[in-house]
Amino acid sequence: NIQAKGVLYLLELSTRSHLNSTKLLSFAEYSLEHVMPKKWRNNWGEVGLSKEQADLRDDLLLTLGNLTVITGQLNSAIRDSDWNTKLNGNGKHLGLMTYSQGIEIFSKYFQRVAWNEDCIKERAQELFDLSVNKTWNQNLI
Repeated sequence: NIQAKGVLYLLELSTRSHLNSTKLLSFAEYSLEHVMPKKWRNNWGEVGLSKEQADLRDDLLLTLGNLTVITGQLNSAIRDSDWNTKLNGNGKHLGLMTYSQGIEIFSKYFQRVAWNEDCIKERAQELFDLSVNKTWNQNLI
């Protein structure tokens, strides 16, 4: 988890727009969050998924596409909730939209009505492209 957090933090740091009005905090001030929770079966629906689809979901949970850095830790009441609750909070506890505000490598996903395997794969590809095209190759030129 510390390595994943480090990769995401460095991607955010290297691609962050100087126009972003949210100050990037120090590395230690962020925590790592699984967007689709490891305990997805509790609130993200297993109905209709084959064993292969459930296994794929389990595998994707641990990839960078499903991880983000946030400025706090989600309350346990929110952490394993459905997408809408996890994103917006539940009235008592804040959600990802608050804790990842200003994180450019995740903020575009606030508009998603769902978070699923396709979203995770899409974000993983975007992070890969970002790392190759904007972060590491930039230093080689």
